[in-house]
Amino acid sequence: MNGGIGDMLLLTIIFKKIFDLTGKKATLISDFGEIFLFNNSVKKVYKKQNLWLHLRELVGKNYHEITYRCWSQLLPDKKAIFNTHVIEQFCHQLNLSGWIPLKPEIFFSAKELASCKKPSSEYVVVQSQGSHSNQPQKTKDWGIESMQEVVDRLGKNFEILQLGSKKDLRLKGVSNFCGKTSIREAGLFLKNARLFVGLEGALMHMARAVDCPSAIIWGGRLKPEQIGYPCFENITTKLDCSPCWIPNACPHNLKCMRDIKSHLVLESCERILSVNEINLNVDKINVEPKISSKKMKNE
Repeated sequence: MNGGIGDMLLLTIIFKKIFDLTGKKATLISDFGEIFLFNNSVKKVYKKQNLWLHLRELVGKNYHEITYRCWSQLLPDKKAIFNTHVIEQFCHQLNLSGWIPLKPEIFFSAKELASCKKPSSEYVVVQSQGSHSNQPQKTKDWGIESMQEVVDRLGKNFEILQLGSKKDLRLKGVSNFCGKTSIREAGLFLKNARLFVGLEGALMHMARAVDCPSAIIWGGRLKPEQIGYPCFENITTKLDCSPCWIPNACPHNLKCMRDIKSHLVLESCERILSVNEINLNVDKINVEPKISSKKMKNE
């Protein structure tokens, strides 16, 4: 898959399913090989420019290119098969069926766990923007002023760590780690956090992989049931144009995000923080073999 960090984390769900069914480990192409370290379902990770892969192509041994297309309200005649969770779409492309847990995987060594520098007190991780990720999409962004209101309230009881791109706008009153962590270091920060407040994207998937309770601000670009996790607090809005699947140029000036006020996000945070210890449910979907992999790819 020619995708981002979040997409790679989603693929770990599929690799585990294949390994559980067949005992076979995946060989894959990815720019983010560090995600798959210590993963028992993965055999090898290559870069695209690897010579061995080009030789395989020459002798007709190509690879599966996995992708997904989310159903959009702007294209109501689009096939219903795309109005499903992306994991189901992955499964149809690979002839997989049955119950699939919606939980990505990432594994850390004992050395990584021991060397992680955690704050001395309980802390919350926040993300201010999604428009500077390796897959930039401005329609993921929530207002920085609104996020600051959330930070100001939560900061009365917790240390606040800000993760994201070095280009992200900085919030006040936070410990700034934007652009200062690796993928795996970000995962370790989330693993030990009391709460993650952020947006649909890589950090959301990482939070689920490490069992970090999360309040996710969606707006209307996508729906949680298309690529998210029911066990999270998912804050979204209902508009006629949603879900739109528009990456950047919103014709409504991001009304779906502007309609989400800080008090709604804080209410979600309070529901999470009111429970001393949260064990996140492992949500599952049942994939029925209703379309062949060939037809799915053609569609």
